[in-house]
Amino acid sequence: MRRKALITVYFVMLLSPLFAGPIQALRDGWLFSYKNESPRSVKVPGNWTLYGPGIDPFGYGRYERIVDLGPLESRLPLMLRIGEIGTACAVYIDEQLVARRGTFGTSRETHVPMVAPLYVPLPEDVSQRIKLTIEVSNYEDTNGGGIWGQVLLGGASSMQAFRDRAVIRDAAMAGIFIIVFLFYLILFIYRRTDRALLLFAVICLAFFFRQIATGEKIALLVLPSLSWNMLVRTEYLSLYVLAPLYILFFSVLFGPYPWPRWLTWFIIGVGSLASLAVLGLPIPWFISTLIGIQLYWGFLFILTFSVLVSAVRTGKEDAGLFLFSFSIFVIGALNDILLTRLYIPTLSLVTLAQGVFILIQSFALARRFAREYRRSKNLEELNIHLKELDEARSQFLAAASHELRTPVSLIITPVDAILKGAYSENLAHDAPVFSLIRRNCDRLRTISEQLLQVLKIDAGMMKPALQRVDLKDFIQTYVALFSAEAGKKHIRLEFQPPAGGEGKLHAHTDPVLLETVVLNLLSNAIKFTPPEGCIRIELEAAEENRIGFSVQDSGPGIPPEQQSRLFTPFAASAGKKDSGIQSFGLGLPLSAEMIKLLGGTITVQSVMGQGSRFTVRIPRWQAIPIVQETSAVERPAKEKQLPHKPHSTPQQVPSILIVEDDEDMRTFLMEHLSRDFTVYTARSGQEGLDKIHGGLVPDIIISDVMMYPMDGFEFREQLRTMSGFDAVPFLFISAKLEPEIRFRALGTGAVDFIQKPFYIDELTAKISALVALLDQKQKRMEERVLHALRTHDVSPQKTTTSWKDRLAFINLTERDEAVLAWLLQGLSDKEIATQMHCSVRTVSNRVSSLLKRTGQPSRTALIALLKQE
Repeated sequence: MRRKALITVYFVMLLSPLFAGPIQALRDGWLFSYKNESPRSVKVPGNWTLYGPGIDPFGYGRYERIVDLGPLESRLPLMLRIGEIGTACAVYIDEQLVARRGTFGTSRETHVPMVAPLYVPLPEDVSQRIKLTIEVSNYEDTNGGGIWGQVLLGGASSMQAFRDRAVIRDAAMAGIFIIVFLFYLILFIYRRTDRALLLFAVICLAFFFRQIATGEKIALLVLPSLSWNMLVRTEYLSLYVLAPLYILFFSVLFGPYPWPRWLTWFIIGVGSLASLAVLGLPIPWFISTLIGIQLYWGFLFILTFSVLVSAVRTGKEDAGLFLFSFSIFVIGALNDILLTRLYIPTLSLVTLAQGVFILIQSFALARRFAREYRRSKNLEELNIHLKELDEARSQFLAAASHELRTPVSLIITPVDAILKGAYSENLAHDAPVFSLIRRNCDRLRTISEQLLQVLKIDAGMMKPALQRVDLKDFIQTYVALFSAEAGKKHIRLEFQPPAGGEGKLHAHTDPVLLETVVLNLLSNAIKFTPPEGCIRIELEAAEENRIGFSVQDSGPGIPPEQQSRLFTPFAASAGKKDSGIQSFGLGLPLSAEMIKLLGGTITVQSVMGQGSRFTVRIPRWQAIPIVQETSAVERPAKEKQLPHKPHSTPQQVPSILIVEDDEDMRTFLMEHLSRDFTVYTARSGQEGLDKIHGGLVPDIIISDVMMYPMDGFEFREQLRTMSGFDAVPFLFISAKLEPEIRFRALGTGAVDFIQKPFYIDELTAKISALVALLDQKQKRMEERVLHALRTHDVSPQKTTTSWKDRLAFINLTERDEAVLAWLLQGLSDKEIATQMHCSVRTVSNRVSSLLKRTGQPSRTALIALLKQE
């Protein structure tokens, strides 16, 4: 209520000079004579050039009027207010000089200009009817002289109150303008990137100077000695400079403008030249441009309105407020033209319009500044977060670099020593130095795989393949895997199933991702548990929709301040400086991200000196999947035709074609395989194809996947279309880790997919097994042909035994028999893992175990053994 009352009082103050009666406007009854010409009847206010033809803008004239003041005995003290007169005047009552503004003169030399409202108290002893004479001279304003403002007559007290209110109004508006100017100038100093703040501050400053140079002319009240020359230049400059300022101001807020850019610079240039003219040219010269400048302002109003209306239509912030305030400003400008140029007495709205315009513009600009400030703060906070993240990444990379240096050094240094002969010339192949190199190569491979997994998760490329997993069997497999390592360190490794002896505990998870988590937790537990310590793996009872397990060790424990950072990517390495933990910091963050992908949680509880407990909870399998039973009838394997060439006899050396684009890898394979085989090499699939077209018929082909101009897949497909080469054993080697690459390779009929890095002994063993299998098939085929010829195509009687009987000596378990049966059906490790509800690595480990127990060098040799009759 108080604010509304203050606003009401303020607007009454703005408008009260217009209604401060009893005041009479003396408009009619005036006689005007230009120089010595005969008088003519006119109205005031007005410009004498409008009174008729033949009146020059420069010169002098005389206004006369009879005024009836009323009876003396009932009359209060009276006062005249004569508005602006152009550009000097002398006031007479009954031919007696009572006041002047400037110096009236009949020539330019005797004339001294000054334009300002003139208040003239009337003598108390004047008669009832007086003759009011006003002499006016003008030698500056090219538009013409005359009485430009109203002539008012009223009581002295009323007229003085009128003046006081007008002065207070103008001073208050000037104060508002200068305060807003200082406020936005300070804001600009604080935020230099926002040019709209500076432009609006300068606009307010221009309004301030115009306010003190017009109306009651506050500048003259403060500085009575101020010359009219300075006053009129201030008035015109404040008007002319506003045009380019407004163009720049709205271009910052709502630019770029829809019109050509040259038009914007033309408008700015015209306003700037007009402002310079005010500063440098004589007064009559720049006053003569006023009509043109008013037309220029009208054109500018139209353009600005179009921009603001377009901004409102497009929904730009606060565009409606700017349009409303600018509309009020235009109304005030039109009102000023009616009063000062067309001399039509109307309600003066100029001061009110300027005040409302500045206040609304200031409010809208303040809202914009607040929004930009909030955005700036948000950007600063985001920038701080990004800097922290960048610093954490830098620390992470520094930690990675430090961790990688150790195994690299333990590879480079021994190799360098071997090359320099430090280990003697007859270094045994099983020397400890080679075990050292191999361990650190494995360590490098593990670190690189973890890094790739972190990058995949960070890029959102890792998608879990959820399935039903028997968590009890799954955990027990890895407990058995780590039992030997724990035994070497004299650590007890205990597995505790849930209380109550629940049977199957099925989880809805991805066994591959879960395997990484289990391996990380168990390896960390063994790493930090001292000798004679204990590691306890406990399986939790199934809840409604969750199932879990925990790994508890008796290690040194984790400091509380580091526990919150254990599962945060990049932060684990950041805390390494003051940490007693010597790990790389990848395992636990990687495990946490994988558990998150699986829809589970991982938590830690640790007490210094007593050990740590990591608890994992993942979704429970709640649906009964429909499993199609695999047919007990084994699918017959396709008989493969050998190339139409004489096969190598036992005395012949088998030939191998190696297709590899990396020169070092190609040379390495050739050096190692050439001891037992005849090796041919090619740098791409196209080069390998050219050699085959040239007559080369290898026994085995080994090919990389990624090559140019023909990759391994296209090379394989080309061979399959060639008669006799579709049955040549084909092996892929590649550094690609994606499962889809492996599936695609095996889908082309390749016998195996070997992932880099690999062991050369393993590759040699697989090649030897393939050669042996080919020789065995060739020998069997030859024996059958000879037998058929001898017995006139009568098949011999055969005594067959099953593979289960032949492998009874290794005590096959039920799960071993299932794996072997699926191998005979031609299933891959992933397909077997799906059937067994376990990870691919678990299947691979079991197959490797079967190879060792049966004494077979490769999977192909094992399958051949199973198929023997």
